[in-house]
Amino acid sequence: MSENRTLDLAARQAASLRSLADMIEANPELAENFSGYKNTIAITVHTDLFDRVGSLARFARACKAAGATVAKEIDDKWHNVVATFANSVEVTMLAYREEVCERVVVGTREVVEEVPDPEAMAAVPTVKRKRTEEIVRWECRPLLAQDSDETRDGAA
Repeated sequence: MSENRTLDLAARQAASLRSLADMIEANPELAENFSGYKNTIAITVHTDLFDRVGSLARFARACKAAGATVAKEIDDKWHNVVATFANSVEVTMLAYREEVCERVVVGTREVVEEVPDPEAMAAVPTVKRKRTEEIVRWECRPLLAQDSDETRDGAA
């Protein structure tokens, strides 16, 4: 997208959000309709398709500079950055963990499981067998520090 189109889009989005804010302020009885389970307005935004980590970092920095509280929410599927503005508006930038974090195998372990005995399937007895499975951790780089060894999963 060209710089002029980007600036125009940003101006239109900002004006639209100001209009929404004006409408809520003029109609306070509607405020509860905009509140989610945390009494906040929840907005979801998406990362740049070609620079997911960079998108998260730019979003975190911009929100922090604007006075928002910025945190990561990481689970088995997602690595999101959540910015909370004045405890009333929560903006979450979504990313799949596997797209922004590196999967690192840190060991293996033998796992014993019972499976049907292949030679006696008619009677279906079980036997114990060992298999090896990976032990992994996910390393997610800090978004607000360029080349820092800050806490990897706890710090934004």
